[in-house]
Amino acid sequence: FLTPISPVSDVVEEMKAQVLGLPADGGTNLHGAVCRAADVLRKAEATDRAAGENRLYGIVVLSDGRDTTGEVSANQMMATCLGANSEAADGLRVFVLAFGSDVDGPLMDRLARETGGMRFDAAAGSVGNAYLKISEGCNHRCTFCIIPSLRGDLASRPAGEVMREAEVLVRAGVKELLVISQDT
Repeated sequence: FLTPISPVSDVVEEMKAQVLGLPADGGTNLHGAVCRAADVLRKAEATDRAAGENRLYGIVVLSDGRDTTGEVSANQMMATCLGANSEAADGLRVFVLAFGSDVDGPLMDRLARETGGMRFDAAAGSVGNAYLKISEGCNHRCTFCIIPSLRGDLASRPAGEVMREAEVLVRAGVKELLVISQDT
């Protein structure tokens, strides 16, 4: 999925919902998705430059590196969509979160290296515990604290949403869930 260009704080909840809704064994059009993201960013870059703006542009890819349904090859993606090297990529960086036991390591390395990005590994089972937030906000108005202003009053997350997130974490290999809330 592609997320609209905007500050991360504006799209974090939408991104979280989309990631939690991804099928674990679904078909993947990785190369095509990277090409579409690069196209969107190039258009945004052209608009920004025309307006005198100068920004950093990046694509974050969470993948095992496998493209099971795409029509664009890895070489086409690298040469046509991303450019052959960092200079040709015009500052567009790809940051790879390689996930899964059968990661295509060489492709993930190449994707990050040739765009000037970075690769991070997130192997299934490598995370022993995870925090599971069951509420957001705070009902106290301490003079030194900004949480109520940023997050609003304390509100519990819907139980079904919490359970879906817990199930995703367990399927990803998490052994211990630390249930957290804040109202201090």
